[in-house]
Amino acid sequence: EANNGREPFFIYLVALSVSLLGRSALAIRLVAAILGILTVPATYWMVRQLLGRREALLAALVTASTFWHLNLSREGFRAVSLPLFTALWLGFLARALRRQRRYDWALAGIFLGLSVYTYLAARFAPLVLLVLVVYWLARRQPVSWRGLLILGLCACLVASPLLIYAARHLDTFLERSGQVSILNPDINHGDLAGTVLRQVLKTLGMFNWRGDFIPRHNLPYRPVFDLATGLLFLLGLALCLRRALRQQEYALLLIFLLVMLLPTVLAEGAPHFLRAVGVLPVLFVLPAIGGAAVWQAISSRSSRLAAALVLALLLGFSLFSTVNDYFARHVRSE
Repeated sequence: EANNGREPFFIYLVALSVSLLGRSALAIRLVAAILGILTVPATYWMVRQLLGRREALLAALVTASTFWHLNLSREGFRAVSLPLFTALWLGFLARALRRQRRYDWALAGIFLGLSVYTYLAARFAPLVLLVLVVYWLARRQPVSWRGLLILGLCACLVASPLLIYAARHLDTFLERSGQVSILNPDINHGDLAGTVLRQVLKTLGMFNWRGDFIPRHNLPYRPVFDLATGLLFLLGLALCLRRALRQQEYALLLIFLLVMLLPTVLAEGAPHFLRAVGVLPVLFVLPAIGGAAVWQAISSRSSRLAAALVLALLLGFSLFSTVNDYFARHVRSE
């Protein structure tokens, strides 16, 4: 119950690390670094299941070279554990939708259940499935109710210790949410509609315009993407919006992003890069989609070498921007 309640997965790993390495900053940050590193191949695997090899490779590169994920992987916040489990449960869900095998549905549920132990934003994840079902029904697309039942039962079974605790200590379980919610009159000051609008605009602006101002989470006000990946992000978003009506994989990406942005929209201080961490690593798929489109356009008109050079320049600029902003500016600042 201390510190408004904290999900235990990261704390358990830190306890193990401290027992091996002693009480040190390294013992805490090493756990975050390992989880952040594992998120890169997990992202590759997730996108490979959803879209394909080219998009998967680009998404993994963006994940590894984006400031937000780098910073998160070098500090001792429990939020870094959520993107890893997000990639795993979405990857198994994508494979289950394609192959319709029971163990894929079960594994998707297991990792979804485990994600509840990582960070508060994971509580919104079941809403992704609910909206996805509405999408299927709206398109009159067959719904694998048996698969969803297997997924739901496995998720509830794995999450049951925390769910039982929540049922018995609901006030404690919801305490932090109530403190930061914009539904709290002390935060919205009687102007809920205006507060919601401002929160939405600030959240949408965090990708290319103005990011989190808290130095622990970000180089103050740096947007998620630099100029190069920001342009690829916008292109990928446009393509995703166009393809979502025809392909459920793209619809799943958009649904996930919209739902998992709710924790920062509905809490004070948007954009907040910890509360918004639920969108990782799915967010990094959009620049990958844009990059794959650039590759296709250039290689079809010129050559694969020219396409590779253009993408290398864009991603190289992004990497340089991240390294400079993090190592030269952020970690050396007071």
